[in-house]
Amino acid sequence: MNNLPKCTSNSYSREPFYLLQADDNCRRYTVQLNDQFRIRILLSGFIESLTAIVEIRIKSYEDPFNPIVYSGNQERSRIQALMTEFEEVIFHNGYHDLIIQDPDAGECIIFDQHGLIYMNTNRDYSDNLGNLGAEFKQKEKLISQSFHWHHSSESLDEKLVEFINVLGLIKVE
Repeated sequence: MNNLPKCTSNSYSREPFYLLQADDNCRRYTVQLNDQFRIRILLSGFIESLTAIVEIRIKSYEDPFNPIVYSGNQERSRIQALMTEFEEVIFHNGYHDLIIQDPDAGECIIFDQHGLIYMNTNRDYSDNLGNLGAEFKQKEKLISQSFHWHHSSESLDEKLVEFINVLGLIKVE
């Protein structure tokens, strides 16, 4: 499996970077790390900062015109453990978003189908992102803004269903 998660393009920046929208109460980071190891560090650190029980959603794009959302609550420690067990599907199936939200504080991290990370938080993550080699580049083009293709396979599609079931997520109607 390649080290580039979920999605590939010939015309995007391969260097890690982030964008930031901020006001007095909230920061929204858009992060393109392009490296599974760095992404895992950021996801794990963010999840660890949340309350013990978090809301988790998976948005499946098996049919891109009719995405299906699965939702439930889970202990963050269980999510951390399952991220290792289901690492291949989380990082290399480009037909789902992984969404983890703190139900109390509203902070949220999304690892989307393009391999981008969106963080809605009241904390400053600039130093953390810098430590992962990501520079602030407000005008950089995201992978989703250029011609791109998503990675997956039949076995990864089956593993995504297994991941949803193991998490005990329920389809949102």
